[in-house]
Amino acid sequence: MSSITINGVTVDPLAQADDLATASLVSEDASASNYLLVQTTHPPTAEEKEELTTLGVVIHEYVPDDTYLCGFRPADLDAVRALPFVTWADVYFKGFKIAQSLRSKRLRPGVAVLADPMEAVGPRTRTIDIVLHQDVEVSSDRLRDRLAAAAGVSPGDVEPDRDKVRVTVREEDLPALAELDEVREIEEVPERVLYNTVSGNLMHAHVSLNGTKFRGEGQIVCVADTGFDKGSTTNVHPAFTGRVKRLVALGRTSPARTDDPDGHGTHVAGSVLGDGTSTSMGGAITGTAPEARLVLQSTMADDGTLSGIPRNLRDLFEPPFLEDGARIHTNSWGPITPGLAYNKSAREVDQFVWDNKDFVICFAAGNDGTDRDGDGRINLRAVSGETGAKNIITVGASEGDRPQIPHTYDDLRPLSYPAPPIRGDRMADNPAGMAAFSSRGPTQEGRLKPDVVAPGTAILSTRSRIAPDHGHFGLSTDPAFMFDSGTSMATPLVAGCVAVLRETLVKNGTPKPSAALIKAMLINGADELKGQYVPSEAGPSPNNSSGFGIVNLQRAVVLPTDAGQAGFTDAKELDQGEERAFTIAIPEGAPHTLKVTLVWTDPPGPALQNDLDLIVRAGGQERHGNMGTAPGFDRVNNVEQVHWAEIPAGEAEIIVSAFRITEFAQPYAVAWRIL
Repeated sequence: MSSITINGVTVDPLAQADDLATASLVSEDASASNYLLVQTTHPPTAEEKEELTTLGVVIHEYVPDDTYLCGFRPADLDAVRALPFVTWADVYFKGFKIAQSLRSKRLRPGVAVLADPMEAVGPRTRTIDIVLHQDVEVSSDRLRDRLAAAAGVSPGDVEPDRDKVRVTVREEDLPALAELDEVREIEEVPERVLYNTVSGNLMHAHVSLNGTKFRGEGQIVCVADTGFDKGSTTNVHPAFTGRVKRLVALGRTSPARTDDPDGHGTHVAGSVLGDGTSTSMGGAITGTAPEARLVLQSTMADDGTLSGIPRNLRDLFEPPFLEDGARIHTNSWGPITPGLAYNKSAREVDQFVWDNKDFVICFAAGNDGTDRDGDGRINLRAVSGETGAKNIITVGASEGDRPQIPHTYDDLRPLSYPAPPIRGDRMADNPAGMAAFSSRGPTQEGRLKPDVVAPGTAILSTRSRIAPDHGHFGLSTDPAFMFDSGTSMATPLVAGCVAVLRETLVKNGTPKPSAALIKAMLINGADELKGQYVPSEAGPSPNNSSGFGIVNLQRAVVLPTDAGQAGFTDAKELDQGEERAFTIAIPEGAPHTLKVTLVWTDPPGPALQNDLDLIVRAGGQERHGNMGTAPGFDRVNNVEQVHWAEIPAGEAEIIVSAFRITEFAQPYAVAWRIL
């Protein structure tokens, strides 16, 4: 028996069959809805999918466990239920539609939530996104009128946008909206905030081949942030001379302004691709890709908020992708609310990478790491919304290496860190440690996050010439530069590493590397972050504090001189039941470690839509991705890694197998290295 979990509501339709019947939640037919949940005994084969199609079932998305959300226009459910591989089928319950953040504590007990999702609702208003099923025409006047009537607003207050509708409603009207068959889910619109409150050496971010240095040449990086310096592409901070391609006003549009009185965006841009120097601060101050070019989208509005971020994130990513040739996009902001489940914004991010598989998106993990219960450990599950999307690189923060800076974590937020060893600990004195504020995973769906970490405390970078330096995270004696801290600061360092990694691929025979390949190589090269406390707050990878470790660009890059020692493949699609394998030679002699990472760009959805397995065989033994020496398989993550210490010498076989393909065949990437 398998449970179905959607928006935090879980039901086992077989074990709770009597409860569902008592609550009048067993439908005789599908005349009341065009949408079904179909639970199966196993991932349906191509022939079984054809049987479903013949009956009018159109698979939209996989949901855990063993269940598919489907379109279904006929009324007859008996034929679907009679299929030998179908264990249960019924209409899509309205109780699955309302997101956890809207239900709060007003969740009805047991299966009652499926029939009547909220109780004790009142007149409080919420701004919501109404996400529609994928076959619904969002611009329909009839649909707009029905939504307005259910929401108790005028049709003019209903704002359609691609495949969702935004509206401000009273809580008491949410159940009426959930009654509408076209509605797939209803989620609150979160406010977005900035995630800020010697790094290149810590990340080994200096790569060369035969005397040629790789510094991001030819790469265009788009930064979405507050603004840039004085808002000019010609009169620029000296660290960016000749490399600002375009500035775009998304927040302050009348008149258009892209300057940076806040300072956050300029600091972030400098960590990606700044190339400056300061005598008083010790010489060169550079980002990790100091020859890349910059496109910056200024999302800060006149009121200082980030309301310039488009409602649909596709409208954030598509212009720099199509118009500027950017293939890297970095975002040091996210929801103000920690721990949000996979939402429409996450879906938009994943959809864009699925549609444009060579576009790499980085997001900061967030700064919501706190020790709420005072046990001296950071609480989990703070990564939120789009920052936990499947197809991005989510970046957490480790400590920088500036022990002379005296600030401690409880100086920053005393109530968040009430107990040792975090209380009283300096923020930038141990590069083997995690930054306490860095948001931990897993996501609400159980995915490992962050993916990697980079230094994020006391980071020295460029200062906007119109922004103040408050000196909260260290004092700069050069007004052209300032210190700042946050996962905001870690993320652009990784984006710069991505630019250099992409440059090495393009210049060495891979002209269009996929986002999956770059993510696989970056993760495969990462080093374990040991941690600074006992017990460790980080430790063996992967984990939900430091992910797969701290970025080591030199190990991520695979150059022609690495033949036989490291490699990668950007592979074509696999369909369900197919597998593909290759072998590598493990040398005799001293013990070796083999590290292999599989990444695929998964179709959008809270759960894995396509589930691949990484298998490594050597010396009569077998290892599975993310499972250590255990025999099972990871059914949650689209990043899988085998880290096999003392692997037997001889031939090692690396296999990628397609366990479940929901709708579209799945390309993937593998990176490997012998250590």
